[in-house]
Amino acid sequence: SPQHADSAWMAGGMAFRRGIGMLRRCSLLPIIVAVAHVQPRLCALVPPLARPASAAARSVSRLRRGAPGGAACMSAAEPGVAELPSDAVAVKVSMTDALRRHLKLPKKDRKARFFVDPANDPASNYEQLRVAVREHWGWLPDEFALRHTAVERELGGAPPTDAGESEAGETGEALGQILRCADDLTRALAAARELGVSPTFHLEAPLPERCSPPPRLKVDPAEVMADNPVARMVSFYTFKPIADPEALKAELEFRLTAVRVLGSVYVASEGINGQLMVRADMIDELRAVFDTVDALADVDINMGDEIRAGEVTPFHRFKVTLKGKVLQDGLPETLELDAGVTGEEIPAAQWHAELSLPEEERPLLLDCRNWYESEVGRFDGAQSLNTSKFHESWPKLEEALRDVSPNRRVLTYCTGGIRCVKVGAYLTQKLGLTNVARLEHGIVGYKRWVDEQAEERSLFRGTNFVFDQRVGVKVTDDRLTEDPFLALIYEEGEGSQPLRDAVYHESRFPQPDPREGLTGPVEDESL
Repeated sequence: SPQHADSAWMAGGMAFRRGIGMLRRCSLLPIIVAVAHVQPRLCALVPPLARPASAAARSVSRLRRGAPGGAACMSAAEPGVAELPSDAVAVKVSMTDALRRHLKLPKKDRKARFFVDPANDPASNYEQLRVAVREHWGWLPDEFALRHTAVERELGGAPPTDAGESEAGETGEALGQILRCADDLTRALAAARELGVSPTFHLEAPLPERCSPPPRLKVDPAEVMADNPVARMVSFYTFKPIADPEALKAELEFRLTAVRVLGSVYVASEGINGQLMVRADMIDELRAVFDTVDALADVDINMGDEIRAGEVTPFHRFKVTLKGKVLQDGLPETLELDAGVTGEEIPAAQWHAELSLPEEERPLLLDCRNWYESEVGRFDGAQSLNTSKFHESWPKLEEALRDVSPNRRVLTYCTGGIRCVKVGAYLTQKLGLTNVARLEHGIVGYKRWVDEQAEERSLFRGTNFVFDQRVGVKVTDDRLTEDPFLALIYEEGEGSQPLRDAVYHESRFPQPDPREGLTGPVEDESL
């Protein structure tokens, strides 16, 4: 019978309501909506069920059922509006555009309408309006405010039309008195009632200040050496803690771009590490930048080789990158990297003198670079750690120094010096060695010193492996490796292009055991 059919439909609707929450959580709600469009008698059930039920809607449901603690305010988008008292006042709230952008909300979600029952206690109305506003938008700062706008627009001659509200909401203008207590809300409702308009409020809140970085300037690699035929490779690093790496990144991008450099700079909370190519006539400007930036004020610039027009350009762009560490070490504990606990740093002249001692008096010499770097160039007598990546160094060091006396003189070297800082810290702090020293400015600094000393013969033989488009910088004419792929580093010009491609594009690279073939990419060890 029709009566039984209606009862069946009511029972089905109740089951549908109970199950819709579970279906929504299982992402099956679109299927239910599609079925509802096929069944006309279910269509009336879908719209209220498809909407997310906010806390304000649940409060109004309690009020409708007569439960204690019911809210006096609700959003017009929620079901049950028709069951509010007939004299309920509609309150329009429009979010300022700045707040909307901060909350990343679309424009259609910046406005809402709430209902206030004048018969309720004013203090309750005030508190419940603020609660309903906060819960409707999900999250708002604690200091958010509602500013009354309708009265001022009426007195100013602008009718309170929807167009006027839209324009005010878009520009973020907020006029009138801020609601600070229940009496302010009561006066606002009374003023709007006398004018015959709906009470309208702007929702505003203090937003966190954001420091906009200076506009970035792009560097065209083709123009870096357009009117100057000579450039210079430079590198630098510091382990001075950085309080705000993001702010420093923005500052370095702006200042170094103005000097027309190419290369890479890494910024992390533990320090800075950079490798750059700078025009020869801009060296003084680069030093001025270092003097201006607090984090670089005391940092030495490691001057590398000259780059002339027509030679392989080491870098094709300039980029400052945020890193977790400027030199990834893979250690679970952070090493102390202050100057006094990382070993001694000795200049190239003293280094050369110690390696020139009779063999029985020479210190233990450790090459802290990867195996392929040691394969193409090294100091005579150096012991390679035979690593593929820097974070593999620690067990290799423990193995190499297991039977070494803590007082034994140990020298370490790498490309530019930064890796030896962490190695020296590990040797002194973890292994307890007391006589550790490293080569100042690394192989780059030693080559510079040898070039200035015409009478001294270089104790470093072969080619210095570098992580840029040059791949290798020849120190002596010695060819140390027999690996045919690595031997490409000794070729001039385009002859070394395959090796440059393998390094620069992180192609697959040979491992120490030739039977394993090409099994791993080269990683930039950042000097």
